[in-house]
Amino acid sequence: AKSGLLRGREFRMKDCYSYHASDEERDKYYDVMKNSYMDIFKRLDLDAVPTNAGGGTFSELSMEFQVPCESGEDVVYLCKKCNEAVNKELAGSAPSKCRSCGGGADEIKTIEVGNIFPLKEKFAKDFNLSFKDKNGNARLVSAGCYGLGTSRAMGAIAEVMNDEKGLRWPGSVAPFKAHLIELDAGASKIYKELVAKGTEVLYDDRAGSAAGEKFADADLIGIPLRIVVSKKTIAKNSVEVKRRYDVQTELIKIANTLVYVKGEGVLINEPSVVAINQKTGQVVAIGSEAKKMVGRTPGHITALRPLVEGVISDFEVTAEMLNYFIKKVHSPTQQLFARPRVVIGIPSSITEVERRAVRDAARNAGAREVYLVEEPMAAAIGARLPIQEAVGNMVIDLGGGTTDIAVISLGGIVASRNLRIAGDRFNEDIAAYARDEFKLLIGERTAEDIKISIGSVWKTNEILEGALRGRDLVTGLPREVLVTDSDIRAALAKSMRTVIDAAKNTIEDTPPELVSDIMHRGILLVGGGSLIRGLDKLLERETKMPVYLAEDPLTTVVRGTGIILEDLESISEVFIEDDYDLPPQ
Repeated sequence: AKSGLLRGREFRMKDCYSYHASDEERDKYYDVMKNSYMDIFKRLDLDAVPTNAGGGTFSELSMEFQVPCESGEDVVYLCKKCNEAVNKELAGSAPSKCRSCGGGADEIKTIEVGNIFPLKEKFAKDFNLSFKDKNGNARLVSAGCYGLGTSRAMGAIAEVMNDEKGLRWPGSVAPFKAHLIELDAGASKIYKELVAKGTEVLYDDRAGSAAGEKFADADLIGIPLRIVVSKKTIAKNSVEVKRRYDVQTELIKIANTLVYVKGEGVLINEPSVVAINQKTGQVVAIGSEAKKMVGRTPGHITALRPLVEGVISDFEVTAEMLNYFIKKVHSPTQQLFARPRVVIGIPSSITEVERRAVRDAARNAGAREVYLVEEPMAAAIGARLPIQEAVGNMVIDLGGGTTDIAVISLGGIVASRNLRIAGDRFNEDIAAYARDEFKLLIGERTAEDIKISIGSVWKTNEILEGALRGRDLVTGLPREVLVTDSDIRAALAKSMRTVIDAAKNTIEDTPPELVSDIMHRGILLVGGGSLIRGLDKLLERETKMPVYLAEDPLTTVVRGTGIILEDLESISEVFIEDDYDLPPQ
């Protein structure tokens, strides 16, 4: 029996069993599962230690995953030098030195959260589980067993991640991403906006509770991000933001679009659009505010995209835009010293000159170090695909300016295609279709809105309808036309065929063993363009492979760059290095 939060009415495990033709194959898979479990515990912010163990039926050897904790009831001897660990039950007494490196060992209390062990042929003998080898001889199956204690892991998180005020949930398993507290001003609008953006929010709008009580409850519950709305913050057009592990609060402008990502802070999610006053040369607006001006500005104000088809079209404006975004995610105090490391996702086909322009723009914007990674690689990392293993992973990233298609294995891109056809081209296709079919001139925003509302590339029994409003090219007067999803399919047919052909060509360039992996694992769809209805079904039919949409396709790439930034050394092989980045010989 376990004490405290580790004592429960039930014990939950997630078990996995593997069956192999040989002990060698089983040992390889055993290592894969060990690394997978360590990745899981890392995402849970648990410092799990792989520990040699034994006892009972599997007395020869097993491996436990132990989390150091004063309230734990296991005892482990942990080497101070190489971190090799052994359970006291197996060691018997404290070893005089580590068997691997000769270093000294500490005795620590721990919580067991997982266990893996080789079954070998034990149960295969009992159940006569066998197969015939290539020579026709019957051989017993070699098996492995892997168990993850889900309820124990949650208990360990609560035991380890807390302070005198309460829990401190990691973002990966927090029941909510943000805790919104309403004081003396309404926060329902902000709540609805956060929910609409996919953020899980705990909304405290209790009328009879004091601010101190609400703050204490927020600390006790331990949601990663606290957002406070009051008359004071509203007067400054702001909200007060505090991370659970921070002491200081920070005012953030309400106009900012915030996306909270797995406890790692807030990321900006705004369009790459800048509005410029042509008379003075000054920047009028950047991001979301500038996007609203597209097609609606007076003659002397131009809303432009400094990034076209994934590459820089205006260096100075791009640098100013990046500088704006860098400052926006730092507090006023931090801005005085902000020289951040920056990881930027770029299309896979841009030239060395274009890559240099991206680096230089980021440095001019104040970045201390700039790392470039190809967007499909960042997407694969953001989706937690096993890119460093010898398995095939296929990613199709339909962004705004480009579509990147790549097959990834062992930390590198094996086969790829890049197209200057993506979400922006789809908007142009719809505008061209309206012009040719209906003699109607529509703007970019109108085309994008109809694409989002009824756009489809797969025919279903449901008919979607929407209105296109624009200028009649014959009369010059305003006119409205009713269109259906069938019209949008016709408008996008040519571009979609190009994307499909590129996907097929990429598969044709891929080694057969990796194609087999992809047939089993499926093709990952990411990027805003992937949200168009039926694209997964269309690609499945054309490629004869399973296709699935990422959990949050709009932010998969940026989440990947964030993961890279947190662990630069272990995945440095994904960076693009040009000659001028390397140190002199």
